[in-house]
Amino acid sequence: MTNPDAVRHMLRLLTWTAASTHANGEKAAVAATGHGLTRWQLLDLMSGPGTTVPAAARELRQSRQATQRLTDALEQAGLVERAPNPGHRTSPIFRTTARATETLKDLDNSVSGWIDHLCSRMTAEEVDHFIHLLGRVREIADEYRVD
Repeated sequence: MTNPDAVRHMLRLLTWTAASTHANGEKAAVAATGHGLTRWQLLDLMSGPGTTVPAAARELRQSRQATQRLTDALEQAGLVERAPNPGHRTSPIFRTTARATETLKDLDNSVSGWIDHLCSRMTAEEVDHFIHLLGRVREIADEYRVD
């Protein structure tokens, strides 16, 4: 079994890293488009085939009501649109519009300097290893539920 103190330290570092990542992303996103990181994440989830509000809320780990309010704001801004959901009469699928595709490009471009900085300081192997570890930590974390 892994040392619990090492895991505590790992989780503290992960939390601090997430806070730093969130702050950098938020500043860049708002400066470029006026949309914050949560809107960016929701637009990303709704791109492609789209998703329902309850599914997006589960993925974002926020309440359905908060996700619905944000989706309503995105719809009012012309960034997402409703589509019928053949699997559920009262829970539409939300998809991004052409305008949102441009906004997502602007959001991605807003962090290009930051991405370039990270790329210049990390090897491809480090990034691959980190992606693997993050996926593993999320998988294990998702297995554990506090009721």
